[in-house]
Amino acid sequence: MLSVQGKYREAEPLFRRALKIYEVQPGTEHPDVAACLNNLAGLLQNQGKYREAEPLFRQALRIDEATYGKDHAEIAIDLNNLAALLQAQGKYDEAESLFRRALQISELQLGVDHPDTNIVRDNLGVLAKKREQKDAEKIRIYRKFRHAQLTLERI
Repeated sequence: MLSVQGKYREAEPLFRRALKIYEVQPGTEHPDVAACLNNLAGLLQNQGKYREAEPLFRQALRIDEATYGKDHAEIAIDLNNLAALLQAQGKYDEAESLFRRALQISELQLGVDHPDTNIVRDNLGVLAKKREQKDAEKIRIYRKFRHAQLTLERI
């Protein structure tokens, strides 16, 4: 509830405490630990602590893959979470690959019209838009540079 309210400083120690408890019982490789890792990583992501969040998302994915296999719906959620973080960091190639894998799993396991599938599809669309904007900005910068270069050559 605290994280939903934006009270990240208050929520973070509680998330970390819950993680420590789950790591002891039921154990570090249990799906409940993966869920705690995902929650903590999401909280850190919301605070812009991407470097701290990324290994937690990756660890949650590893635990869930070992528990459920590589094509379970839970894996699609983990992949979507990690891809969203990578997108926020500007790591578009890896993010796209993970979003595509998440979409494939989601469509297969949940169906093409399932709300979770639609979330992944929407996230992939947002990434495509960001890539287009980044490419357009590169073109604008190149044109300005080239214009300045040509102007200097005329002098």
